[in-house]
Formats: sequence, C-alpha cells, structure tokens
Amino acid sequence: MRFVSLSLIPLLTVASALAQETHPAQSTSPFNATASFNENYDNSSGYSSELDGDVGMGFGKHFSLHTGAPFYLFQETQVAGSTTTSRVSGVGDAYVKLAFENKGDLLHYTSTLVGTLPSGDSSLGMSTGRASGGWVNRFSHDFGAIEPFGEVGIGTGSAALAAYLLGTKGRSQQLPFSSLGMQSAWRGGLGVPLGNKVDLEAGVYDILPFGNQKLYSKEIKSGSVGVSSGSQKGQHGRTWELAHVVSGDAGIAADHGLMTDLNVSPSRHFEFDASFGRSLHYAVNTLSFTASVHFGGGSTPPAK
Repeated sequence: MRFVSLSLIPLLTVASALAQETHPAQSTSPFNATASFNENYDNSSGYSSELDGDVGMGFGKHFSLHTGAPFYLFQETQVAGSTTTSRVSGVGDAYVKLAFENKGDLLHYTSTLVGTLPSGDSSLGMSTGRASGGWVNRFSHDFGAIEPFGEVGIGTGSAALAAYLLGTKGRSQQLPFSSLGMQSAWRGGLGVPLGNKVDLEAGVYDILPFGNQKLYSKEIKSGSVGVSSGSQKGQHGRTWELAHVVSGDAGIAADHGLMTDLNVSPSRHFEFDASFGRSLHYAVNTLSFTASVHFGGGSTPPAK
C-alpha cells in the first residue's frame, strides 16, 4: 500500500491552483457545536465507546477554529496481575483545530492545523502524556457522480492525526493504542453521492512513521503484563496486546489498509456515520458507528 504515498504526491502540486470562485457560506452565525457518540468494535480490543464534544467558530468564508475532547467509555483493559479484563472510562487528549477551506470549481481544498494537550490518562493508553501537533491537507474534485479525494498529514503522534477527524464527517475507527513519534498519514479514494443526504466513501490508507516510536496500549493497563499463552495475542505485529508500553523503530507503528464509510445526514442537525476498516498490516477488522448532533451556525458540521 505504499503506492498511496506516490499517488497523492501529484495532488500537492496543484494546491496552488485553487479556483477563485467559491460557494456562499452555509451558516449565518459564526458559532457552532457538535456532540457525537461513537460505538466501535475490532477483533483485537473488542467493544469500546466514545463521546466527543466540539465547539467551533467561523471566521469569514474560509477559516474556522474548533476545540473539544473525547471521553472514552467502557474501554476494556487487562487487570494488573490477572488474565481477566475490566471496563474503564476516562477523558482523552483535548484538541484545538484551525482549518482553512476553499470550495472552488477546480478543487475543494482543506488545510487543518491540530494541537493536543495531554489531558488523557497515559496509564490507560488514552494519552502518551505529551502534547502533540499535526498538519493535514485534503484535496478533492467533484465530477458529479464521483468525487476523488486525497489526504496527506504529518504529526508527532496518533493523537494529533486522530483529533483531525473528531467532530467531522467520516469518523475514523478508534485505535487500540496511542502512539508517540513522528509519522505521516495518507488516504486516497472515491466519494459517491447516493442522493442529497447519503454519501459513500471508499479508499485506502497508509501510516508511514519515521524515527523511534512508542506505543501506549489501551488493552494492557500500566503495571499489567499481557498473556499470550494459548491465544493469538501479539500476532501480525500487534505488540500492544502484550505490553502497556512498547518502544521500537518506525515499524511498530506502521500500518496500511482499506476503509469504507457511509454518511447519512437526514437534516442539518443530525448526522449518522457507519464505517468499516481492514488493517492489512495488523490483520484487524474494525466496525464503527457514530451519531452526531449539530447546534448553531446553521447547524452545519465542521469542515471535513
């Protein structure tokens, strides 16, 4: 899946060719807020839930500022000194996002700067205990029946790149770990409108870390030791199933796979999202459902 990186490089060369004609603003008030509930299942960590609150403000037609924090519910983690598991809850890293968006006839372009604060509990894998930052660019063009898109991002860990997707359409699945270390993220695919209120998106993704990496597992609590005897734990590079903290080279955080997303917006206030992802590297299947409610600012969600 390394071809994803090469396929998106040409998109970067046309960023300066943004069309000059833009569409009118969709909201009359600069303020908006989003409350989301996410239910997630994967064959590594099982079931988990998440709440997210996002408050935003628009500046003119192109800029917006958003802040919020996820709250993890019923995350399953291994009890210290035991083979049993328990359910834990806790806040994740708070985030701030500054986004620029331009919808032109030639290109729909969004650039987002993301910063996170270590408000989560690193002993539960909900944070690395350090602040993180990231920059993500999204490019797409509407051909009517289809809309090809590409995304390229760079960040100091998974928290910043995951926060980019919080409060937006096309929510990504929850990761079973938090990572610390420089990494780039690439996504590319096609969006297909299925009417005015339903959109289908499918594509591929590639996570390319560089330099030393450290993973904080959400499955193994600090002070616990993973149990691999008689199980499939730790296979396919899933080191977070064996220990709470894993350090190593770039390979321990690398990933690539497939993703599909179905988004339904029955009104400007409500939004539902279902996604399926297949990590080819880790051999993990993930199914995720998100329900969101939008308030104020025309009740339109933040830019994707």
